Amino acid sequence: MREKIISRSFFYVHLVMLAIVLSATLSGAETQGTKLFDAGQGVKMFSPIIGADGNLYVRTGNNYLYAVYADGTGRKWALGKEISVSSDPAAGSDGTVYAASSDKRLLAVNPDASQKWKTSTDISISLAPAIGDEGIVYAAAEDNHLYAFNPDNGSQKWRYPESGELRLVTPPVVGPGGVVYIGSNDGYLYAVNSDGTLKWKSGTEINPTLSPAIAADGTIYVVSEDDALCAVNSNGTEKWRSSASIENLKPASSPVVDKDGTIYVGSEDGYVYALSSGGSEKAKYKTEARVSSTPALTQGGFLCFGSEDGYFYMVNLAETDADKQITTYQTDGKLSASPAVGSDGTIYIGSENGILWAIKGSSKTGLKTDAPWPMFRHDARHTARNTPIADAGSEQTVNDGDTVTLNGSGSSDPLGIKSYKWTQTEGTSVTLSDSSSSKPTFTAPALGTDGEEVKLTFRLTVTNQADMEDADTCVITVEETDANCFIGVAAD
Repeated sequence: MREKIISRSFFYVHLVMLAIVLSATLSGAETQGTKLFDAGQGVKMFSPIIGADGNLYVRTGNNYLYAVYADGTGRKWALGKEISVSSDPAAGSDGTVYAASSDKRLLAVNPDASQKWKTSTDISISLAPAIGDEGIVYAAAEDNHLYAFNPDNGSQKWRYPESGELRLVTPPVVGPGGVVYIGSNDGYLYAVNSDGTLKWKSGTEINPTLSPAIAADGTIYVVSEDDALCAVNSNGTEKWRSSASIENLKPASSPVVDKDGTIYVGSEDGYVYALSSGGSEKAKYKTEARVSSTPALTQGGFLCFGSEDGYFYMVNLAETDADKQITTYQTDGKLSASPAVGSDGTIYIGSENGILWAIKGSSKTGLKTDAPWPMFRHDARHTARNTPIADAGSEQTVNDGDTVTLNGSGSSDPLGIKSYKWTQTEGTSVTLSDSSSSKPTFTAPALGTDGEEVKLTFRLTVTNQADMEDADTCVITVEETDANCFIGVAAD
């Protein structure tokens, strides 16, 4: 059974609340469809992001960037007349929203709509940015370079290649070690180190298009212009391509990757395909039109996506009965945009008819955090980064006998840190209050008989929900209590 969500904008002012009865095969479960925002008849709505403030930010086909309150109270602000955008946005952990503007500059906008900075007019940018370690913003430019920008003021850190040109055709994504992956129209996938040097160029021509995804083992999955999904090993060698084993799969969406390594991708033939990490077909889910909406995986075990047939689909991956597996309901227009999943389980998706919908399912509890790449551009902020960043804090100089606090709270991951682990690697052994805490303490040891300072080195390893790790170290220098004191001697 399919129940239709009907939009009647003349009857409702800001918000339409509709109960949508799902297929009877899910025992009469109900979902609420809320019209958060209407950009106007025929104005295409692109893929929304959820900012650090919990509100929605979305680009429309008329080059506006809208901020929309997630609680359904309407539009927060709009940028479009003076400053219009030409790419999907991404959001930093501090709330800054980044997007390419129509004058081909990278724009940083504060949550109150004020402009934080714009890049130079000498750099033309039109593709969505990615956000890496320390908030560094990566963007592909039409001058055929990949740029890294400081998040504070938009100044350039580096560009690749420093000399020569490379016409870039996919938005960048960031993987383990801060390596940036990006496709070029010369047919190759490039891996660029976080300092702007080349790590590798793929060993075979991939002909990349659309935004790649990265698995927990470092495999990069990228759609090829040759109607294939390609798997590239973390060293740049080709692992497999789907055209060799799945004849009908012609990818139309970006891929996502589940914890068990399963890859999901929408196809031109109206199916979403599930592939094993080895490239074989595991399952496929039918719609009635092209699926360019990148799926999203939820904690409740659902695969969610839109279709250009105008229906939104929820696949219960835990259900073995095929007749009970898929639930559908209809919206007001084609769904080519990709959904974003909020922490409370609300799913947000825009239609080509200008409507941003919020869909609440009673059994869904947020984005699947243990999947290495669970949605379009990895997460609800579209950071396009899937690894944790360990930060062991600043080096400290302390006195013997002091209570010292190690500080790993600056560590980050787009989907959250699961665990902290501190180990001491050098110096006089000390006892940590809690080696699994983000801020353990210890008592600085006494100095040796020679009174020389003691250096203690600690290593912090952080693990994210997908069991991916990163590590950092800090050094604590212990001095004698009176080492910094000066005692004057009175003159006779």
